[in-house]
Amino acid sequence: SIRQFFNNSESKFWILFISNQLKNYNETIKSMKKSNMTTFEIADHLRILKEKLINRQRFRFLSRESQAEFQNLDTQSQIEVKENVVEFYSVMIEYLKIWENSLDGTEVFMWMLMHKYPSWDEVDLSIAYACENFGHTFHEKIDRDLLFDEYGLLKSYVEENVATWFDTKIRPQDI
Repeated sequence: SIRQFFNNSESKFWILFISNQLKNYNETIKSMKKSNMTTFEIADHLRILKEKLINRQRFRFLSRESQAEFQNLDTQSQIEVKENVVEFYSVMIEYLKIWENSLDGTEVFMWMLMHKYPSWDEVDLSIAYACENFGHTFHEKIDRDLLFDEYGLLKSYVEENVATWFDTKIRPQDI
Protein backbone atom coordinates (compact mmCIF):
# COMPACT_ATOMS: atom_id res chain seq x y z
CA SER A 1 0.00 0.00 0.00
CA ILE A 2 1.01 3.63 -0.29
CA ARG A 3 1.37 3.92 3.48
CA GLN A 4 3.91 1.09 3.50
CA PHE A 5 5.80 2.73 0.65
CA PHE A 6 6.19 6.02 2.54
CA ASN A 7 7.07 4.27 5.79
CA ASN A 8 9.87 2.36 4.10
CA SER A 9 13.32 3.92 4.67
CA GLU A 10 14.59 2.93 1.25
CA SER A 11 11.58 4.51 -0.47
CA LYS A 12 12.05 7.67 1.55
CA PHE A 13 15.74 7.68 0.63
CA TRP A 14 15.03 7.45 -3.10
CA ILE A 15 12.39 10.18 -3.00
CA LEU A 16 14.84 12.51 -1.23
CA PHE A 17 17.72 11.53 -3.51
CA ILE A 18 15.77 12.00 -6.75
CA SER A 19 14.32 15.27 -5.48
CA ASN A 20 17.83 16.59 -4.88
CA GLN A 21 18.95 15.54 -8.36
CA LEU A 22 15.94 17.18 -9.98
CA LYS A 23 16.82 20.36 -8.11
CA ASN A 24 20.23 20.40 -9.88
CA TYR A 25 18.64 19.99 -13.28
CA ASN A 26 15.94 22.54 -12.51
CA GLU A 27 18.51 25.15 -11.40
CA THR A 28 20.46 24.62 -14.61
CA ILE A 29 17.36 24.89 -16.78
CA LYS A 30 16.19 28.02 -14.96
CA SER A 31 19.56 29.69 -15.44
CA MET A 32 19.48 28.82 -19.15
CA LYS A 33 16.00 30.33 -19.52
CA LYS A 34 16.88 33.67 -17.87
CA SER A 35 17.73 35.46 -21.07
CA ASN A 36 18.65 34.95 -24.67
CA MET A 37 21.67 32.74 -24.32
CA THR A 38 24.25 31.86 -26.89
CA THR A 39 24.96 28.28 -27.81
CA PHE A 40 28.28 28.64 -26.00
CA GLU A 41 26.56 29.71 -22.77
CA ILE A 42 24.17 26.75 -22.97
CA ALA A 43 27.09 24.39 -23.58
CA ASP A 44 28.86 25.91 -20.58
CA HIS A 45 25.83 25.37 -18.32
CA LEU A 46 25.57 21.75 -19.44
CA ARG A 47 29.31 21.26 -18.89
CA ILE A 48 29.01 22.61 -15.34
CA LEU A 49 26.05 20.34 -14.59
CA LYS A 50 27.94 17.35 -15.96
CA GLU A 51 30.97 18.21 -13.80
CA LYS A 52 28.72 18.40 -10.74
CA LEU A 53 27.30 14.96 -11.52
CA ILE A 54 30.76 13.48 -12.15
CA ASN A 55 31.96 14.79 -8.78
CA ARG A 56 28.85 13.53 -7.03
CA GLN A 57 29.33 10.14 -8.63
CA ARG A 58 33.02 10.00 -7.74
CA PHE A 59 32.32 10.69 -4.07
CA ARG A 60 28.95 8.91 -4.00
CA PHE A 61 27.49 12.14 -2.73
CA LEU A 62 24.18 12.20 -0.89
CA SER A 63 22.37 15.33 0.21
CA ARG A 64 22.01 15.89 3.94
CA GLU A 65 18.40 14.67 3.86
CA SER A 66 19.26 11.60 1.78
CA GLN A 67 22.22 10.82 4.01
CA ALA A 68 20.03 10.96 7.12
CA GLU A 69 17.58 8.47 5.59
CA PHE A 70 20.48 6.36 4.28
CA GLN A 71 21.67 5.88 7.87
CA ASN A 72 18.36 4.17 8.65
CA LEU A 73 19.05 1.39 6.12
CA ASP A 74 20.60 -1.94 7.04
CA THR A 75 24.15 -2.63 5.88
CA GLN A 76 23.18 -4.76 2.85
CA SER A 77 20.64 -2.14 1.71
CA GLN A 78 23.28 0.59 2.08
CA ILE A 79 25.67 -1.34 -0.17
CA GLU A 80 22.96 -1.85 -2.82
CA VAL A 81 21.80 1.76 -2.60
CA LYS A 82 25.36 3.08 -3.05
CA GLU A 83 25.78 0.90 -6.16
CA ASN A 84 22.48 2.20 -7.53
CA VAL A 85 23.47 5.79 -6.75
CA VAL A 86 26.64 5.36 -8.82
CA GLU A 87 24.60 3.84 -11.64
CA PHE A 88 22.07 6.68 -11.42
CA TYR A 89 24.85 9.25 -11.84
CA SER A 90 26.27 7.25 -14.77
CA VAL A 91 22.94 7.33 -16.57
CA MET A 92 22.53 11.07 -15.96
CA ILE A 93 26.06 11.78 -17.22
CA GLU A 94 25.41 9.72 -20.36
CA TYR A 95 22.16 11.63 -20.87
CA LEU A 96 24.03 14.94 -20.76
CA LYS A 97 26.59 13.59 -23.24
CA ILE A 98 23.72 13.06 -25.69
CA TRP A 99 22.76 16.74 -25.26
CA GLU A 100 26.41 17.70 -25.78
CA ASN A 101 26.48 15.91 -29.13
CA SER A 102 24.24 18.61 -30.56
CA LEU A 103 26.73 21.21 -29.31
CA ASP A 104 29.78 19.52 -30.79
CA GLY A 105 32.44 22.02 -31.79
CA THR A 106 31.43 24.71 -29.32
CA GLU A 107 34.36 24.01 -27.01
CA VAL A 108 36.79 25.86 -29.29
CA PHE A 109 34.66 29.00 -28.94
CA MET A 110 34.25 28.93 -25.15
CA TRP A 111 36.77 31.73 -24.78
CA MET A 112 34.03 34.03 -26.12
CA LEU A 113 32.25 33.70 -22.77
CA MET A 114 35.12 35.69 -21.26
CA HIS A 115 35.28 33.71 -18.02
CA LYS A 116 38.94 34.55 -18.33
CA TYR A 117 40.89 36.54 -20.83
CA PRO A 118 41.45 34.35 -23.90
CA SER A 119 44.90 33.53 -25.14
CA TRP A 120 45.79 34.12 -28.77
CA ASP A 121 46.13 30.33 -29.14
CA GLU A 122 42.45 29.91 -28.14
CA VAL A 123 41.35 32.54 -30.65
CA ASP A 124 43.59 31.08 -33.34
CA LEU A 125 42.20 27.58 -32.70
CA SER A 126 38.65 28.86 -33.22
CA ILE A 127 39.74 30.51 -36.49
CA ALA A 128 41.21 27.22 -37.67
CA TYR A 129 38.03 25.37 -36.67
CA ALA A 130 35.82 27.89 -38.48
CA CYS A 131 37.96 27.75 -41.60
CA GLU A 132 37.92 23.96 -41.59
CA ASN A 133 34.20 23.62 -40.93
CA PHE A 134 32.61 26.61 -42.61
CA GLY A 135 34.19 26.32 -46.00
CA HIS A 136 36.93 27.77 -48.14
CA THR A 137 35.11 31.09 -48.61
CA PHE A 138 35.20 31.73 -44.87
CA HIS A 139 38.93 31.08 -44.83
CA GLU A 140 39.52 33.62 -47.60
CA LYS A 141 37.61 36.34 -45.71
CA ILE A 142 39.73 36.15 -42.56
CA ASP A 143 42.72 38.45 -42.38
CA ARG A 144 44.66 36.69 -39.64
CA ASP A 145 47.18 39.54 -39.30
CA LEU A 146 44.43 42.11 -38.79
CA LEU A 147 42.65 39.81 -36.37
CA PHE A 148 45.81 39.42 -34.31
CA ASP A 149 46.19 43.22 -34.17
CA GLU A 150 42.55 43.54 -33.04
CA TYR A 151 43.20 40.88 -30.41
CA GLY A 152 46.12 42.92 -29.08
CA LEU A 153 44.01 46.08 -28.87
CA LEU A 154 41.21 44.21 -27.11
CA LYS A 155 43.70 42.71 -24.66
CA SER A 156 44.94 46.20 -23.75
CA TYR A 157 41.37 47.49 -23.34
CA VAL A 158 40.38 44.58 -21.11
CA GLU A 159 43.50 44.90 -18.96
CA GLU A 160 42.73 48.61 -18.42
CA ASN A 161 39.08 48.01 -17.47
CA VAL A 162 38.88 44.61 -15.82
CA ALA A 163 39.19 45.97 -12.26
CA THR A 164 36.25 48.35 -12.83
CA TRP A 165 34.14 45.56 -14.30
CA PHE A 166 34.74 43.35 -11.29
CA ASP A 167 34.04 46.21 -8.87
CA THR A 168 30.71 46.96 -10.58
CA LYS A 169 29.95 43.28 -11.26
CA ILE A 170 29.68 43.85 -14.99
CA ARG A 171 30.20 40.68 -16.97
CA PRO A 172 32.59 41.10 -19.92
CA GLN A 173 30.04 39.57 -22.29
CA ASP A 174 27.57 42.35 -21.33
CA ILE A 175 29.85 45.13 -22.55
